[in-house]
Amino acid sequence: MFRSAFPQAVLLIIAGLMSCAYAACPSGGVAIGRESVRFTDIIGTQVVYEGIAMNNNCQVLGKTDFLQDEFVICDGEWDASIAVTCTNGVPTQAVEIGGAQLTCSPTTDTSCNVHINGTDPVDFEVIACCV
Repeated sequence: MFRSAFPQAVLLIIAGLMSCAYAACPSGGVAIGRESVRFTDIIGTQVVYEGIAMNNNCQVLGKTDFLQDEFVICDGEWDASIAVTCTNGVPTQAVEIGGAQLTCSPTTDTSCNVHINGTDPVDFEVIACCV
């Protein structure tokens, strides 16, 4: 269904996240973010989204599948023991990671945000911090 460029896009995002300068959330916190990949195929321009959870050093803890749904962080199925509860499309309730119950709040921190401009532009933004 989606082009084989997605594994490459994910590797680029993960490489970008691993090189972020400092933590997006307080020590012990978990950042919940969204990656978007824009591409053109025979149908036209498409955008797919993937939810990503990371620790305060921008190391990826879990992710969702790619969906054509900008609320993938709330609607997608996470691959690790992560469950995100949302209100109005934003993680504001709680995140369960390894049994821990974390309360989330929106953030405007951009330290782990990534933008890769190219044939298939890729963006990653942190939406909320959970502590």
